[in-house]
Amino acid sequence: MNQDQEHLRLLSIFHYVLAGIAALSTCFWALVFLIGIAQTIDPEFLGPRNRDPEEVSDLAVTIMSAGLALMSAAFATCLIISGRGLSQRKRYTFCVVLAGFACMLFPFGTALGIFTLVVLTRASVKTLFDGAVPPVYAS
Repeated sequence: MNQDQEHLRLLSIFHYVLAGIAALSTCFWALVFLIGIAQTIDPEFLGPRNRDPEEVSDLAVTIMSAGLALMSAAFATCLIISGRGLSQRKRYTFCVVLAGFACMLFPFGTALGIFTLVVLTRASVKTLFDGAVPPVYAS
């Protein structure tokens, strides 16, 4: 197995790992959403409290957490698709674009995104995605 194939295999695995981390983030935001729903239905759910008139409403927090949970789930799904694309040498453009988006997830996504972009910009890797048969080196 040559170096490019090994790098793509490792990147694929790390995309799956980052997808798992993003899925954990989805679980967190889903929990915040459920607590927000309960708090909206019963304002005393978390216990009695004095409400500040400038406090952010429970409904706003619920809506924002729902949006964040959906975005996190969508990103985790895209990471899985990208990892699969890297292992199958398909969806080159999708993998490059997602590597750029992954750079926003500091620190793990940033490292993975940069390494993915470095590997995917090699001409030899581009030929792997174009369907060319990789050269076999004797070891």
